[in-house]
Amino acid sequence: MNKTRSKKVIGDWGEKVAARYLEEKGYQIVTFNYRCSYGEVDLVCRDQEIWCFVEVKTWRSQSPFGSGYFAVSRKKQKRMTKTALDYLSRNRLGEPPVRFDIVSIEYTSTQDYRITLLKNAFF
Repeated sequence: MNKTRSKKVIGDWGEKVAARYLEEKGYQIVTFNYRCSYGEVDLVCRDQEIWCFVEVKTWRSQSPFGSGYFAVSRKKQKRMTKTALDYLSRNRLGEPPVRFDIVSIEYTSTQDYRITLLKNAFF
């Protein structure tokens, strides 16, 4: 398996693990991988009345870059914000309460991993 394919497989696995984790926390998963011309949001969820736009970062636990939430750059935050506005507009949801969360998954294997949820990661 080439490196790009391997990253995609791990990323997809991480998104599924994150979705299960968020459901256990009471989130309702509405959409996986919402895409538009502005970018992509990994998970669109509801946490009671709050719409949550979630970025999932899956990293090897020995990564020199630290936790996955450090990889959500200002540029990525802006793209996520525009994408969230697009989602709300296309679905005619008006201006509900919105939050941006990051789920960081540090893994050694698919059986050995640690999840960190950062609520209100940015505005």
